[in-house]
Amino acid sequence: MSLELARKLPNAKFIVQDIDHVLQQAPAVWSQELPEAVQMGHVQFMPHDFFTAQAIKGAGAYLLRRILHDWSDENCIIILKHLKNAMTPSSRILIIDHVLHPTVESGQLKSAPPPLPANYGIAHMFSIMDDLDIMSLMNGMERTPDQLHGLAERAGLTVIKIWECRGSMHVIEMRLPEEH
Repeated sequence: MSLELARKLPNAKFIVQDIDHVLQQAPAVWSQELPEAVQMGHVQFMPHDFFTAQAIKGAGAYLLRRILHDWSDENCIIILKHLKNAMTPSSRILIIDHVLHPTVESGQLKSAPPPLPANYGIAHMFSIMDDLDIMSLMNGMERTPDQLHGLAERAGLTVIKIWECRGSMHVIEMRLPEEH
């Protein structure tokens, strides 16, 4: 995803983090797909375990794509707290994942027009199937907007917006709470 974003944002700087054995493949892919980003130093590769402190302090955005749904609430809170501790007031966390649309109106996601159920009924079947798969295989889950707000709150963050995208993915924007 960072590679695609770098194509759209050629002046942005990216630090791609992953576990070491996965990250070892990244420089070759970037050098082939977007050599100018590598040559201009717009991308760096850094081994990182998100269960440890985040070394990059004050980034504009921390992007987690299909990460949190793999983990229990307790592990998600650890991941989010490490990011929170690295953030500045202008930083944000962008989480790209499924968001389960409840069958009743949520107020945070666009509801289907009547007489359809708020979550469009069977149209969200694949998100629900993913949820069951993740639960049974990895002890993770797809989450509803309320569950995401709960995770954010427990990690000391605030959900600013849930962006609905074409397809089944959403972008959840989290920030530090505003101090009064």
